[in-house]
Amino acid sequence: MTIKNKYKWTMYGIVIGSLFFWFSLRGIDIHSVLESLRAVELMPAMLVLPAGVLFMLIKAWRWAVILGPVARVELPLLHSAVYMGTAANLSIAHSGELLRAMLIGRRSHVATTAVLASIGVERIFDFMVVVALFGVLLIIDPQLPEYVAVAGFIALFMVWAGLLTIVVLSVPSKVRYHLRLLVISLLPEKFLELNKNQLKRGLVGFSALSNPSIVVNVFLLSVLQWGCIVSAIWLCAYSAGYALTISMAISVWV
Repeated sequence: MTIKNKYKWTMYGIVIGSLFFWFSLRGIDIHSVLESLRAVELMPAMLVLPAGVLFMLIKAWRWAVILGPVARVELPLLHSAVYMGTAANLSIAHSGELLRAMLIGRRSHVATTAVLASIGVERIFDFMVVVALFGVLLIIDPQLPEYVAVAGFIALFMVWAGLLTIVVLSVPSKVRYHLRLLVISLLPEKFLELNKNQLKRGLVGFSALSNPSIVVNVFLLSVLQWGCIVSAIWLCAYSAGYALTISMAISVWV
């Protein structure tokens, strides 16, 4: 992309962002907002911003580690794609995952399905962290609110479902064989041929799960990544004068 094009798209982004910012402030009494903000402690409120920026950076770093066995993609490219995907998700839920998969696939010459599979791996680790911190909450406070307990068990189910799906797709078995026969009987031949190639390329995106050292590194980065969000929640509450404990901040995040 040329400097002229970068400048053009940056200006488009500023205009669109300003428009949405104006819409968000319509009907709000700015004077009362400013009065409320006077009671906020400035330092912890300001620290929320670097916590959010660090979250995005670690998210891109983790993605680079997951994609490592597939392709060497530059961190700045992944970092910008993470921001673009997050912006898209604010407009249409989960559209950002497809957008960043297409962007990285095109720029790094890797199959988009493989990149999309790596984002699926991200989600599995996200739920793993929820389960891990849910376990920490159970140790700290066994009498959890019902909504937190439900969220924790849903996350546990998602981890097992995700890992089971990957195993079924990756490891030859009777289940996979019968599933394949069922799909073949239901779908047209041309459609099957196209998707068989896409599936083979997509399975490459799960390569990170076969390397124990990568799994450990990705899990630790996931904990660090979501720790930034838990910290941001705690800082927000503290800046507004609420004495929030770490277990409370984790509960809000879960």
